[in-house]
Amino acid sequence: MHSINTAPGELSVDAVVEDCLPAIRPMAIGRYAVSIGGSIGKGTCDRRSDLDFRLYCEDVLSPPERWREARGLFREKERAWRERGI
Repeated sequence: MHSINTAPGELSVDAVVEDCLPAIRPMAIGRYAVSIGGSIGKGTCDRRSDLDFRLYCEDVLSPPERWREARGLFREKERAWRERGI
């Protein structure tokens, strides 16, 4: 399990990805994969690093309204993490 931060009680990368999958899945059509990039993906992160998702899929969701809906789900996750101090 990869740790984003070292402070007690903070989420692991695996836990964040698992938490985000329900918001990411609607953006993809067909087979898909999610990878982590940036400093966390490279293993050079620190306590202030963010998490960079990359979504690979056979096709992308359309129309744009559905993208906005899926992005809204992801923003709800972000707000919940902020409320928890993550």
